[in-house]
Amino acid sequence: FASIRTDVDHVMETFAPWHIVKVALGDRRFRRVAVILTVYGWVGAGSGPVLVLLYSSLGLAEHQVGILTAVRLGGMLVGLTVVTPYLRFAGGISNFRLCFVASAVALGLYGSASVLGTGGGSLAVLSCGELVFGLSLAGFTLAMQTTGISLAPAGKTTVYVNALMVILGLRGIIMPLLTAEVLARWGLEVALISSLTVACGCALVVLVPGIDGRQTRA
Repeated sequence: FASIRTDVDHVMETFAPWHIVKVALGDRRFRRVAVILTVYGWVGAGSGPVLVLLYSSLGLAEHQVGILTAVRLGGMLVGLTVVTPYLRFAGGISNFRLCFVASAVALGLYGSASVLGTGGGSLAVLSCGELVFGLSLAGFTLAMQTTGISLAPAGKTTVYVNALMVILGLRGIIMPLLTAEVLARWGLEVALISSLTVACGCALVVLVPGIDGRQTRA
């Protein structure tokens, strides 16, 4: 491996744990991204318990759940190979436009499948929802990889990327617990409506012109 050349322009800089806090508190653009991504976590990280209960309420068999999972990953691959190559990932939260808009459409399809119940082509509607959510995952994957880089001042790329991953990890712990609590207290319908509301809200916010603002040097 010693003979493999690496790009010296992308060396991983060292940083201390408190530098993550400094980034979160000191960079207004990063804070905006962190807040919106945390709210979106209600959909991204919190959709797991909702879909489990939705699948259960529709009486899906194991092989049907497997098909839906494969369709979602297929949608992600389609997004990565067909859609995202033509997108521009150059800002902050605007990098997540594909993710937020596609997830709002997917949540609408999940809700439609819930209304249809065990008949009426609910599996087909769910398949469409999973396909679109796969597109959302494709947008999210690339946006997470590029946003820290596009936000970071020179020499601070590593700490910015790390700080974003910390935000992702925290919401990944909190949001599934919160959505499970909503499911237990108010049921699937309320959870789906709230998830759709959050997804639509994030999609509208991220489409605001100039949402990224100007870069500040943290």
